[in-house]
Amino acid sequence: MTPHSIVPPLDTIRTCDEHRSRILRMQGFWAIHRAKTLRLKVHLETNKRKNPSPDYRGRPRIWNQQLFLLDENYPKNHERYKVLRAHCFRLANGEIGASGLFDPKHIIVGNRIYTEMLPDNPRCDLCELGDTIPLGERRYGASYSPGTRVNLFVHLCHRIKKWFLHRYDRWDQRTIRRQTVPK
Repeated sequence: MTPHSIVPPLDTIRTCDEHRSRILRMQGFWAIHRAKTLRLKVHLETNKRKNPSPDYRGRPRIWNQQLFLLDENYPKNHERYKVLRAHCFRLANGEIGASGLFDPKHIIVGNRIYTEMLPDNPRCDLCELGDTIPLGERRYGASYSPGTRVNLFVHLCHRIKKWFLHRYDRWDQRTIRRQTVPK
């Protein structure tokens, strides 16, 4: 019996974009990658887009990029092999479009995999359990925001918090953003 056969299966938790970004920030994957404390390998898949479309700021998105952090302690076909899958669009100058950050699509933490919501049933398991992301912290153009009330002062506080967290995330992803610029 191999050591991988006794690893328990992953529990799937469907989450909104904001919760996955929060989990990514809290787990510190970029700092772990920079410090090389875990043996995680970076794998990129970069494709030039046939019909570049503009991001919400009007800048053309030239490349589609998928970033994977791989745990080589597991075989390639094991569910724990891809610890993180993140996506971004790259502009002509190599910068990341829209928010300027990698958008996590699935993250493995412990025995859980935090992944995207189903298109036919867009419900975030964490939001549904009461850990709702406030409207002011939602992404630009977010269509999912269950049970959020808008109080002007609280909304302003959340917008300020979002601004600081965005700056922190850009600082935290600085190395990986530079290393993954398409040629």
